[in-house]
Amino acid sequence: MAAVAAAAYVTATTRDPVFAAVIAWALAAVAADGAKSARGLVAEATLDRVRSVARVGCGAAVLLVCSLV
Repeated sequence: MAAVAAAAYVTATTRDPVFAAVIAWALAAVAADGAKSARGLVAEATLDRVRSVARVGCGAAVLLVCSLV
């Protein structure tokens, strides 16, 4: 969620939605991948939490982009 907060700050300050769009794209990639490379190294509950937070963060960043376009 720190990435979304940073995106919100930069986007609101500059009125440029590109930064928030990049953060949304990155969080969508995390949510889609599901941290497959970390399986076996990290507990499944932790990976599920990462995917959930990435989905929520992606949605928030997309809403931020849409509010400026």
